[in-house]
Amino acid sequence: MGNVLASEVMRVSKEITMTGPDNGSLSVHTEAVPIALRWDIEDPKVMAAIEEHYGKLLVSLLMDRFREELKPPLEGDLVTLTLGDDLAIAAVPGEFFVELGLDLKRRSAVPNTFLFGYLNRGFAYFPTINAAWQGGYGGKEATFVEVGAGEKFINRALANIYYQTGRLSRIPRF
Repeated sequence: MGNVLASEVMRVSKEITMTGPDNGSLSVHTEAVPIALRWDIEDPKVMAAIEEHYGKLLVSLLMDRFREELKPPLEGDLVTLTLGDDLAIAAVPGEFFVELGLDLKRRSAVPNTFLFGYLNRGFAYFPTINAAWQGGYGGKEATFVEVGAGEKFINRALANIYYQTGRLSRIPRF
């Protein structure tokens, strides 16, 4: 199968005509976005619920590490990269639910917009607001970021992409 695939790639690559973007500008923007925790792990009721679900032994083994790594104020890096008006990449600090990436692509005026996860630090799952109340893995489990954190990152990424491509300006244009 590998040989068949490689042969097809080689055949197709000879038929591709490469052109550069009309606007060859490259822009990279990095910012730290504040993240709140979803649950207050100092609250005895919260800890009781977590221990009941995961077991006291596992929670006791992980809690010191969790407290050390997730000390407020917490921030996650957001990097946006644009190449001309045709390509935009947003890199985020965790595993974002697919709906968030699709939302970024749908709302972006840049035709080729992509979302990359696990930039610098992985903050586990970033569920959509709907997935947070619906539950399931990543919606209520394996996530600790505030509800709406994923949407916050997507909105910031979209604004940054628009600033970087000149669709928005930090100086009023009337």
